[in-house]
Amino acid sequence: MGLFKEKQFNPGSASFESHYFEVTPEYIKVKPSKRLFVFYSVFIIIGAGFPCCFLFAESDPGESILPVVIFGLIFFSVGAGLWAKACMCRYPYIDLRQRIFYPLGK
Repeated sequence: MGLFKEKQFNPGSASFESHYFEVTPEYIKVKPSKRLFVFYSVFIIIGAGFPCCFLFAESDPGESILPVVIFGLIFFSVGAGLWAKACMCRYPYIDLRQRIFYPLGK
């Protein structure tokens, strides 16, 4: 059956290309892909947009929007935190000129 094909499982791996190799004659380094940043941007957009929808929608004056703002703030914080972590993380680097491997970046 084609539905249950044998597939290699790698725990902790994403279902999309989250990182790629940048290869030049001088070095090889691991970099985060644009798809990873698009995925994190979804959290940021939902976190910023969800409370805005409730702010501009007509609602009762006595109704509290605090839970909606907290929900949006959580999504925004997660997306922004993951985005910042991907930017500041030190990725492996191979210097082909000096033949040195830097596991935590150069």
